[in-house]
Amino acid sequence: DLIKKNKMLKVLDLARNPLGQGNDQEVFKTLVKSFEGHQHLTSLKLGDTGMNTESAVEIVTKLISMNTIQELAMQGNDLTYHVSESIAKSIQEKAERRLRLSLQKLDLHDNPRMGERGTSPLFNSLCYAETSVTTLNMRNTGVTDDAAICLANALKYSTTLQYINLSMNSITELGCMAIAQQLQHNTSVTFLSLSGNKVKCEGAVALASTLEVNS
Repeated sequence: DLIKKNKMLKVLDLARNPLGQGNDQEVFKTLVKSFEGHQHLTSLKLGDTGMNTESAVEIVTKLISMNTIQELAMQGNDLTYHVSESIAKSIQEKAERRLRLSLQKLDLHDNPRMGERGTSPLFNSLCYAETSVTTLNMRNTGVTDDAAICLANALKYSTTLQYINLSMNSITELGCMAIAQQLQHNTSVTFLSLSGNKVKCEGAVALASTLEVNS
């Protein structure tokens, strides 16, 4: 009711509240309904709320279609690949219609079940020129080398990505070197975290070499 009645509400932070306690997802269904006709909500934070995958898919699909949301945080909900796939699909649909994406900050960290099946299509969707994502937190989301290579490919085209957190994943020097190669040409990224992965000396050297040419 609050969101429906207050059409000027821009930021809603409900993180770290037991909203989905006992697998009760009614509050999230209510949220989706309340978004109808709301054109001012720019930030929604639902991290660590017990939201399940089905609820998350409904929310991201609705919000991205509205194209007003700029910041979306859903970390720590044990979400599966269906969520990141849905985000990727929504981004692609916007791009095909030549509509600029409003989403700028995306935080999905601590959802390890997303895995390669979810993170790869999400990273691929960042190739579209209509994408305006600047901040991407994918810490502990099951990112593999193949997914990291997809992200590296996106860095060829992205001129908006600035902050990328890939810590606590399964990236080896293979994925690291792919990212490093593209960072030699990308001038928008200013923060990259690969802490807690499986990167060895060769990958670290490749990253260090980007400092010589990326300035």
